[in-house]
Amino acid sequence: MDVNRCGDVHRHPGPAVLRAVSWNCRTMNAKITTLAYHASRRDLDVIALQETNLGANDPTPTLRGYRAHRRDRTTPRVAGAPVKGGGLLTYVKETLRSDVVQHSMPAADTVTERLDVRVWTKANPIVVSNIYLPPVASGAGDSRPTNYLLRESLPTGSHVFACGDFNAHHPLWEGADTQSNQRGRVVASWLESADYRVWNEVGVRTWTSGGATSTIDLVVSAADRDPSSWCALDSWGSDHSPLLFEIECDGPVHATRPLPTWNFRRADWEGYVHDVERRLKALRGMKDVDKFAKGVADAFTDVAEERVPRCGGFISNQPWWNDDVARAYEDRDALRRAILDGESDDAEGLAALDRAAQVAIDTAKQERWAQLCEGFSRSKNLGAAFRAVKHLDGRGHREVLPILEDGGTPLVTDECKADRLGRFYARQCTKKAAPGATQIDPDPDPSVDGCEPFSLEELNGQLVKVKTRSAAGDDGVFNIMMRHLSSEGREVLLQLFNLSWATGRVPNSWRTALVIPVLKPGKDPMLLSSYRPIRQDVRPEDLRDVSYDAGSPTIKKAADSGLVGKRVVALDGLDVHMKATVVSALGSGCAECVTLAAPLKIVRTAKYLGVTLDSDFTFVPHALDVAARMETRMRVLKLLAGTNWGCRWASLRSLYVTYVMPVMMYCFGVWLQMLPK
Repeated sequence: MDVNRCGDVHRHPGPAVLRAVSWNCRTMNAKITTLAYHASRRDLDVIALQETNLGANDPTPTLRGYRAHRRDRTTPRVAGAPVKGGGLLTYVKETLRSDVVQHSMPAADTVTERLDVRVWTKANPIVVSNIYLPPVASGAGDSRPTNYLLRESLPTGSHVFACGDFNAHHPLWEGADTQSNQRGRVVASWLESADYRVWNEVGVRTWTSGGATSTIDLVVSAADRDPSSWCALDSWGSDHSPLLFEIECDGPVHATRPLPTWNFRRADWEGYVHDVERRLKALRGMKDVDKFAKGVADAFTDVAEERVPRCGGFISNQPWWNDDVARAYEDRDALRRAILDGESDDAEGLAALDRAAQVAIDTAKQERWAQLCEGFSRSKNLGAAFRAVKHLDGRGHREVLPILEDGGTPLVTDECKADRLGRFYARQCTKKAAPGATQIDPDPDPSVDGCEPFSLEELNGQLVKVKTRSAAGDDGVFNIMMRHLSSEGREVLLQLFNLSWATGRVPNSWRTALVIPVLKPGKDPMLLSSYRPIRQDVRPEDLRDVSYDAGSPTIKKAADSGLVGKRVVALDGLDVHMKATVVSALGSGCAECVTLAAPLKIVRTAKYLGVTLDSDFTFVPHALDVAARMETRMRVLKLLAGTNWGCRWASLRSLYVTYVMPVMMYCFGVWLQMLPK
């Protein structure tokens, strides 16, 4: 059989590329493990799947490291019958910005399945159009029209890459000896009108079943695109070959991830303290607060790069993978290739190897999970156990901020999002100062009680109290870094604090807050107003004594010190900053009369501050809600240990106290005594 297959695609030098695969998987759930293996091995950016056969109530299969975009079939084979089969699923790496493009289909075509996913680049976005044209058999078993495909059902545009199972035959992509069908003629007409070209090499078959072969899986794009980076891969478990191709672009827009954290448990603290204090000595006597603070922060972070290791990179897609699973995959794939090439017809043997591979995978997963749970120790890895629990109940996954819109303009890059969010938050947070607000004295009298410099004993006392596992601010300095300093290094730190106290100037880096946009329940994730800003590191009460009388020299001093005006804000996990004027002052509000335009809706229960209130104040609905939540969390804990394996009892008890009991104990003293006996 004349089939051009390759194990990989040559990555062209020069422009950035997106590596994509189109594959008719013929049922998704049974092949998610195989897909995860190949996605990791080939470093795929986009995966377009056809015939996923997922029902409306079936969950979307999870592929670690990828965001799923899904569209199920809506038209049944027979009118009035349940909808079965078909379905499209496109996976895009979480590190890439992507969203679904809504499109309209002709009313006469209710059979074509199409899912357009936009991958954002630095200039023009790329749209990967995932297409499935189902074969229609005329007869009592299928009431759909056979000539359903219209040219208007297919995408157009120079930025579109269409791929999928077209079930279309035409000499243009199958060879001169091929008889075209109706779908093939419509597709050929569409290619001509849209100025598109087929990437497939003529004569390379993409479907093999029972000795029959054809080319019905296609990759299509604008005629000026280079089709040389295309090839058909060996089968991944269906009768369709995956099509691997590369899309040249001007650089994809990546969704930033948090940098790896410090591994303080393996830090060389003796060398760290020695190097930090050597750099701090050079800062003695500085009079500029901002330069002093920056020098101290740089000393901590620069030395940490040499003396404190980082936590490892990203987790593999298959942490359970072992030699037994690899051998099972190799044996199965070897027999599958032999069957596809006509060298064997052992279908029963292939089914047996499929089952053996699945058994090897299940065994490897169980052994890996037991090993992971047994490693949880109360004294060392309780945090890892708690993170595992959060992942099990669905709270551990970190969502990437989607594409936002501001006045109809899409915000794709992190710079744009950060800038617009900062401006929006600034408008919402700006308030006028309350009358009579206390002003900052630029020249405090040292003789007044409470204005004397801080002592080394006070600094030592505060360093003992700080939490060593709290997050760092924008300067990257953690509390544990300061706690390990000796008295000599702490004296330099004390000099910085006293300089700020004496001059009334607060370093700009200390006035930086990390703002985490948290989506409000039930709101549109594309709107700026749908996000609630959660601010870290700077408290509102730190700014409440600032007066905003523009003519006051005191306020000019405060503005010079950074208390009013520009502030730098960063989205959670991003190293991209945005500048926004954030005025933080607590003003006194006033009540106003409100005239209702419509009668109030009467409800029997309402949730307030996490407590479900009912009209009779029996708290029975709240008790039922608490019981259901506790039952869910108890089921999660059961997954961490078995009769002779798993997490230690001490860790389980600690997890119960910190993970299950708070649900029951919240407002416990109020609602328990109100429950009817």
